[in-house]
Amino acid sequence: MRNKRKKTIGIIGGAGPMAGVLLMQKIITICQKKYKCINDFDFPKIILLSYPFAEMLKPLSFQQDEKKVAKQLKEAIDFLSTSGMDYITIACNTLHSFIDKPYRSKLIDLITETKSFLLKQNLSKVLVLCTKTTKLKGLYNFPKTKLLSPKDLQWIEELINKILSGAYSLKDRKSLENFILLNIKKDPSIDGILLGCTELSVLMDNFSRNNPKIKIIDPLEIVSNKLCKLVFTNKKENNYV
Repeated sequence: MRNKRKKTIGIIGGAGPMAGVLLMQKIITICQKKYKCINDFDFPKIILLSYPFAEMLKPLSFQQDEKKVAKQLKEAIDFLSTSGMDYITIACNTLHSFIDKPYRSKLIDLITETKSFLLKQNLSKVLVLCTKTTKLKGLYNFPKTKLLSPKDLQWIEELINKILSGAYSLKDRKSLENFILLNIKKDPSIDGILLGCTELSVLMDNFSRNNPKIKIIDPLEIVSNKLCKLVFTNKKENNYV
């Protein structure tokens, strides 16, 4: 591996900060376990840009400046592009609603990769846990997905804010588990849970390994596997940076 130039990965984090860290951690773990990386030079170059984005979780509010968020996202993508990153991804679901079309082709798109993954699964109905902005923008309006009610969305957003502040605990993880089980009890056709906010990925990391009866779909897991596959097959696809 030492003499071959591996492709490089750029991660746009900061929304929230720990989600970007978790994605980088997942990539490194896959490098170790699947691609047998041991020495420093075995691993790909990764740049994690933790960008302090403007408010994006309050749709239809004067506090949410969508043009500002879109401009900041362009700056982040441009920074990683000019830094020579071959593959760029965003460690946030909601941020994908602010991508300008010309920039979309530069990304390994978290939403697109998740949709592709879902279509390959034999699932009847997938409950999407996400922010109000993600729901409003229709990011996960896929076949066989079920979105939360306004009341449940409010509860999820309060939990997300708790995770963002770093004030969460195992009790919150248990609360989300109970929330999931209650929704499955109400609608037994639900056989998959999509973590449509990367803060929930932070809270529920490794949850599905401990609870195999609940099919948890984590977009960070999906995109980290995709990135590693691209890096180690060493084939650059035309629609990426």
